[in-house]
This record gives sequence, structure tokens and C-alpha cells, in this order.
Amino acid sequence: GVELFSATLVNRETQQSALPIRANLRAWQAEAYAALGEFGAALTSAAEAQQIADEIDHPQSRWLASAYLGHVLLEKGEIDAPAGTYASGLANAKDRDLIQGVRVTSLGLAHCWFLVGRAAEGMKTMPEDRPPGGWGTLNFLRSVGRYGVLPASTYLAAGLLDEAQAEIAHGLAVATAVKARAYQVPLFRLHAEALVMRGSDHRDEARRYWRQSLELATDLGMRPELAHAHLGLARLLRDAGAREHLTTATTMYREMGMTYWVEKAQAELKD
Repeated sequence: GVELFSATLVNRETQQSALPIRANLRAWQAEAYAALGEFGAALTSAAEAQQIADEIDHPQSRWLASAYLGHVLLEKGEIDAPAGTYASGLANAKDRDLIQGVRVTSLGLAHCWFLVGRAAEGMKTMPEDRPPGGWGTLNFLRSVGRYGVLPASTYLAAGLLDEAQAEIAHGLAVATAVKARAYQVPLFRLHAEALVMRGSDHRDEARRYWRQSLELATDLGMRPELAHAHLGLARLLRDAGAREHLTTATTMYREMGMTYWVEKAQAELKD
């Protein structure tokens, strides 16, 4: 799509009117690069999406670009960085009364606050109008909400396990029905994490979901999720095989520049 845009739009006036399309293409491209662990390319794509949206002051593109840039930063483990990005997108969406943008950027910003330990701010930032059937019932969240991965991650970070697992179950059902395999991978991971948080009685089931996440991430080349699966299995196994999983996770995180996760894995190695 980006190549087609560059090759066919030779008229400057036409280019200007189509720039929101290019901004969106680059935002979606950023998500794909991040899923593969190519964070340099992901950040370049996301930054261009943001730049275009800001230059043309296109409200929908601005909050969308903010949401995807925030997502890429969080995927890389830059947990302190995305709050400002999400806050900017949220302010823009609120100013233009774009309800979908408000919902998405609110969830993203709340997720950031929970991850850095600012739970009170996270709860205040959470959208107040959660749909009766959960966020997964809203069609727009199938794309920018990644089939429920965004709300499920936010609830999990907040310790709201029932809400998280409800979003995961709905997301998995929809993603499986339409064969959206790349979204199944993080949903399997989140389900495994939720089960671990439930307690030791759920370890065997959690292990099965970690295995599913690992196998599918391997098939699709989703290296960050593959590294997460190795780390999750290492935490569960606590035997001779755990160290191999930890070493693999640490090596992969380091290769992708995921410093935050390198530190997490190294802490497990010390234990």
C-alpha cells in the first residue's frame, strides 16, 4: 500500500487529500514490524504516521497514529515513554469528540499507568462507558484494539482478572473464527499470564497456553511473542529445562533491543 501510494499519486493536490491514507498505512505497518521484532522499522513507520497526521491536522489519523506509536513503544518495553503519546492522542480525540479514539487512547494510557505502578491514575483513566458485553463486542477494536489484546492487557495490568479473561475469551473466539492467527498469539499469552495469577492450581493449564503461544509465534515469525513464551515457560517449569528457556528469551530480547525484558529475564536467571 505504501509503495502504491508513492508510485501512483503524482499530483500534489491529490497527494494532500490522500495523506490520511498514507498515515494510516504507516501506522498499520508499524504494528506489523513490531510483531516481527523489527523495532527500528516499526518506530520509523509510526513516527511518519504521527508526523503526517500532525502536519495535516487530521483528527482521526492523529489519535490513530498516537495509538500505534504507543503500542510499538510498549511492545519494545519502553514502558515510561508511551504515556505522553497516548495522552496526546486522548486530548486530540476528546477535543474533536471522537468516541472511538477516546476509548482506545484511554485504554492505552491506563495500561501505561498500571505498568509503571500508578494504579490510581490508571483507574481514573479507564474509560467509564465499558460496553455491557465487553470491549470485544465493538467492531473497531478488532483492528486498533487487536481483537481484545489492548483491553485485556490493561485489565490484567490492573489485576482485574475476571474482566481480563472475559476479553481474552471473546477475542480468541472472534480471532479463531476469522483465522486472525497473529492476534491469537498474544491472547494465548495473556490467558496464560492470567491463569498464573490465579494461583498454582492453574499451572498445567497455563503451561498449555504458553505452548500454544510459542508454537504459533514460531510459525508466524513473531519473535517478541516467542521470547515472551520462553520466559513464561521458564517461570513455570523451575527445573532443568527452565534455564534453556531463559537463555533463549534473554538472547532474543537482547537481539531485538528489548532492554526492559532483558532485565526481567536476567532477574529470573539470578533466582
